[in-house]
Amino acid sequence: MQNFPTSLVRLKLNGRNSGVVSFAKAEEEDMCGSSSFLLPSTLTRLHIIDFMELESLSEGLQHLTCLQHLGIWSCPKLDLPETRLPSLSSLSVCGASPELKKKCTSRKGKYWPIISQIPCLCLDFY
Repeated sequence: MQNFPTSLVRLKLNGRNSGVVSFAKAEEEDMCGSSSFLLPSTLTRLHIIDFMELESLSEGLQHLTCLQHLGIWSCPKLDLPETRLPSLSSLSVCGASPELKKKCTSRKGKYWPIISQIPCLCLDFY
C-alpha cells in the first residue's frame, strides 16, 4: 500500500514495470495489495504515465472530488471512468488503445457524452 501525504495536490505517476492493474476504492484502503493503491482525495492534478497493465480508473477516481486535470499517457489497456468526474476541467489522453480511441472520438462512442462536457479536451491517439 502506497501512503501519500493527505495534503498532496499534484501527482505524476510513472508505472513502468509496476504491474498495477487498478487504483483502489477509498473503502478498500486497508485491503490493498501490491497491484493496487489508493490515491489521496486532495489531488487537483494527476498524470498517469506508462502503466502497461492498468485496465480501469472507474473505481479509483470516484473519491477524487477536487481533481481538475487528468493526463493519461501510454496506458494501452486503460479504459476511462464510466462516469464523469464533476470537477474535471481538462483531460489529456495520449497513446491509448484503438478501442479507447473509437469510444472517445466517435460522436456515437461510449465515452463521448462524458468527455465532450470537459472544457479542455486533448485526445492524441497513435
